[in-house]
Amino acid sequence: MNALVVGLGSIGRRHARTLAKLGLETVVGVDSDGEARARAEADGLVGSAYDGIACAASHHTDFDLAIIASPTHLHAEHYLQAQRHVPAVFIEKPLAHTLDDLSRMLACARPRDMVACNMRFHPAIAELKRRMGDGAIGAPLYARIRYGQHLSAWRPGQDYRASYSAFAAKGGGIVLDDIHEIDLAQFLFGTITEISGLALRSGALETDAEDIASLTLRTERGILVSVFMDAVHPLYRREIEVVGAHGAFSWNESDNLLRFCAHGADGYAFAADFSAYSWEDMYEEELAYFLSTLADRAPSMNTIAEAAALLQTVLPWRDGSRRG
Repeated sequence: MNALVVGLGSIGRRHARTLAKLGLETVVGVDSDGEARARAEADGLVGSAYDGIACAASHHTDFDLAIIASPTHLHAEHYLQAQRHVPAVFIEKPLAHTLDDLSRMLACARPRDMVACNMRFHPAIAELKRRMGDGAIGAPLYARIRYGQHLSAWRPGQDYRASYSAFAAKGGGIVLDDIHEIDLAQFLFGTITEISGLALRSGALETDAEDIASLTLRTERGILVSVFMDAVHPLYRREIEVVGAHGAFSWNESDNLLRFCAHGADGYAFAADFSAYSWEDMYEEELAYFLSTLADRAPSMNTIAEAAALLQTVLPWRDGSRRG
């Protein structure tokens, strides 16, 4: 199989490495930044790199897939361009940053195109979902989902003030940059039907986008989910707690232990250990899954339509919060 990787920043480089590890025959890169193209070629991440999708397609006519890993505000443009040359597209989250871009992408969405959702492939998340499905804690009643990490630590070696994450017009801001947590709320507890809360620019970062957000969600199953996310915490934090009618689960990525507490117990007890699992494993499983859907000619999970439906709920709330 042959792949086109659009965007050779940190996540594009990661995907290029993973594709090579998965045995793809050819990986071709696209980036408007000449230095990024030169680094990717010099590091052996891509066989060749070009400044645009059309240019790459004029030299290579047998792409099986494209990965869109460019800044968020370019996703719609690059998705529409890539569709002309490849049969399937894997596009990084968030799908888009405006409702107009969502409409353009939905108009030509295909069931085999997939939006990145790597946290769904974390084994602790899969185990939590399985155990809840087995009724281990009875009917889930509410959940708390938390993420925090200083923006300067997101992309080591890059000044965060120069990244798209620092600019609202480029799709930056903690709400979309950390759409993972909102996606997990829907993945674990059902379609989000109500959303409220605040998204604020603290002033602690040199950005013009929100860096702290507190959301209260209600799902179609009547479950209340609290999501708190920020880009200012000095330490990395990612954790989930779910409380049900008969018990509770707790997980944090710091130690990667899933814990369980039954009613009447004094505290949480060990349930499953995922401390040996790495982020590289998660990204590899995600892309391996996508490649398997192409081989089987099957629809993917988190299609364009599914990801767009979530953003059609989130974006109006975010925009309203920005306006105060």
